[in-house]
Amino acid sequence: MVLAAHYRDRDNHDFLALKGDGRLQLGRRRHGASTTLATVSLDSAQGDARHLQLRAAGCTLEARVNGIVVATARVDSSPATGGAMLSIQGGAAAFDDVAIAR
Repeated sequence: MVLAAHYRDRDNHDFLALKGDGRLQLGRRRHGASTTLATVSLDSAQGDARHLQLRAAGCTLEARVNGIVVATARVDSSPATGGAMLSIQGGAAAFDDVAIAR
C-alpha cells in the first residue's frame, strides 16, 4: 500500500509505502528513480488495523502510525505542485475513513 504526496505522476512523488513484510518505507521518487529516506519495522501482525499518515509540510516528510511519529525526513526541495494518491500494488486492503487535507 502506498500513500503519496506531491504526486505529479508515477515517476515523481514523495511516498509512504507499507511493504508485505511489515516495513514502512518513507521515500522520494524523482524522474523514475526512488530514494529511501527512512525505513521502520512495525511490530504488529499482518492483517492488524493501522492508522497510517503521511504528512508533507514544506521540505519535511513525516510518517505516523496510530498517531505516533515513526519517521521524519528533510528533502532538498519541495515540489511546487502535486496532489495526493493512495495505491495498492499486487495485493488487497480494506480502507476506512480516508482523508486528505491541505
